[in-house]
Amino acid sequence: MTHIFVPSGITPVHSFDLWGTLVIQDVLGPRVLEAYNQLMNGKESPETIAKNIANYDGVLRGDKKALENKKVHVDTIEDPLWNAYLRGEIDVNFDGALYQDALNIMDDIAKAGEGLCILTTGNSPWVHKAVASVNPLVGGVLGKVYSGNKALPQAYEAAAEELKRSHAQMVSHTEDQMKGLAGILQSELRNQVVLVYVERIGLATPDDVLSKGIDYYVTDLTKLSYTTLAKK
Repeated sequence: MTHIFVPSGITPVHSFDLWGTLVIQDVLGPRVLEAYNQLMNGKESPETIAKNIANYDGVLRGDKKALENKKVHVDTIEDPLWNAYLRGEIDVNFDGALYQDALNIMDDIAKAGEGLCILTTGNSPWVHKAVASVNPLVGGVLGKVYSGNKALPQAYEAAAEELKRSHAQMVSHTEDQMKGLAGILQSELRNQVVLVYVERIGLATPDDVLSKGIDYYVTDLTKLSYTTLAKK
């Protein structure tokens, strides 16, 4: 068991990736497109809507050509949709769209008085409202949603530094893909944060993951006792 020392008066914070770790992409993705189609009906031409939906669907499917312009395709759909969602102009159904093991472990963390944050690639202002809609306790405890290029150390270091200024300390980070852990493996934070890999779709074996220096490989997040990782 790996433990992280946390000084008295400092709140341990557990960081989680978003898509694939918390969000079930195959469930939420189609709902996003359905809501976008509803939102843009009458505001954009049917041809433009169809093109934008096809591009986003290509990103969801991992289409090589679509991924070349992933940010553009994602922002085209998500920027207007999430802004409308936050204003209450359209609803997106999150029931069954979040991994239950992630919600359960986040609930345990919240009840233990420890902190939660999200560290993802793109700006995701909708997360608090979405999580609160399925688990109000977790939604209330969930802190900032950080975003950045996790292939670089700076994304992790900036989040950790901001937490530090708030009398908190990142003690764990959980990802469902090794590429999301690349940045922290290059950082001095590597020895200060417990790294957890959750296998969702058969991307890697335990040997693949653990040989890279990751602390835990799990297929079910509830098999790891997150609230015992920090020691004061």
